[in-house]
Order: sequence, then C-alpha cells, then structure tokens
Amino acid sequence: MNGFLETWKFTRARMDQAWEDLTLEQLHWRPHSEAMTIAEQVLHVASAEHNMARRMRREEPRADEFETKLDKAVRDGFLNDNAFPFSQEEMTKEMIASTLRFTGAQVESIMDDMNDELLNVEFETALGPMAKGLGGYQRMAQHPAYHTGQFWSYRMHPEFPC
Repeated sequence: MNGFLETWKFTRARMDQAWEDLTLEQLHWRPHSEAMTIAEQVLHVASAEHNMARRMRREEPRADEFETKLDKAVRDGFLNDNAFPFSQEEMTKEMIASTLRFTGAQVESIMDDMNDELLNVEFETALGPMAKGLGGYQRMAQHPAYHTGQFWSYRMHPEFPC
C-alpha cells in the first residue's frame, strides 16, 4: 500500500468517527447562517474525491443526475454563492454513508493504480487552478482530516444540540 492510500484510509476513518454517531439534527446544525453543516461538509469531501478521481482519469464526473449533483457539491454552498445541491431531506445518514462508499471506491482504485501517467496528468482543481496528479493524491489524502477538525469544533460548540 502506498503512503497516499494509507494516509487517506487513516484520515477517512477519523472523519467517519467524527460524524457517524451523530443524529440528523446534529448533522444538519449550523453554528451560524453562513456555515456549512457537518452533513454538507462530509458530502463536500466526497464530492472533492469524486471530482479529482474522475478528472485525473479523464472520466466524465457528471455521468448521471446524482453524479452531477455530487460534482457540484465540491463548490456549491462552499466556494461560491450557489445553494448546496443536496437538500436536507436528501442528506440522510444512509445517503451520506453510501456516497462515501461510492467515492471511496473511486479513490481506492486511483490510489491502487498510481502510475507515472496518473502522477503527471494535469486537471482542473475545485478551486480552479490546474494541478498535476501528485497534487490530486496529496489533496485526497489530507482533505478528510481538514474537515474532521471542523466537525469536532462544531461538536464542542456550546450550542451544539445534545
């Protein structure tokens, strides 16, 4: 197993521990009106994985209606002023878990198949600039950890629902 895959599995496991025991009320809580919920952040992570893995393989990230919404979740409601593409009613615990399984399989596949072509492929990142595949691997490995810290900050907030 390569270091990127090991790191991604570790950070993903920690992220799962930070959200899986929460209720729907807790998953959809906002500390203020402009903040993303934990549910939205988890789907944002899944969306970023989908976005990078598909683009690194030169595959269409918007193959169907669900994947189109998923691809939008990396930017919408977070990096731009568009509404988050999934409604609160859609974001059930099972939907979130199944989406993470879906994108997790994409990440594992691309990390298991790491080669010179994938390490050097150029693709557009969610933030807009171009990156090489190495940057995609780095981003996918660390991104869950970044948001896991936010989840725990939410959970420690004095107004977080018990």
